[in-house]
Amino acid sequence: MNELAFVGRLGRVAVLTAALSANSSAVLSQPDPLLSPQLQSVLGREVTPPRGKGVESGRIIDVLIDAEGDVHAFVVEFGGFLGIGTRKVAVDRAAFQFAGGKIFVEITAPQLQSVREWKRGEPPDVVKAASPPGD
Repeated sequence: MNELAFVGRLGRVAVLTAALSANSSAVLSQPDPLLSPQLQSVLGREVTPPRGKGVESGRIIDVLIDAEGDVHAFVVEFGGFLGIGTRKVAVDRAAFQFAGGKIFVEITAPQLQSVREWKRGEPPDVVKAASPPGD
């Protein structure tokens, strides 16, 4: 690998790391693992929706960043068995909370059913955080 390509890759990693760190936890009340001194990957991590919302647990399979390099959404794969019958959905970053080493996502079954499934290379439909009852 030539030196310029290596430096270019390091630069992209530094920009992504900075973007993830710059996207502050102002939206979240819990500590955000993306801001910890020892960065942790969220890819492949299980996400837990609120009980009674009719949504099964899922796992994060991709991170979507906007033109400014800020984390915009996480792509979560819900349902299915061994990859069959799964539904991949882009969920707004504000819908996630990080606490006690777990990742929680505030969405409902109707939200998941009404949004178009995420496909690489297509503009995503992003599910927003579910509103608390009474809003």
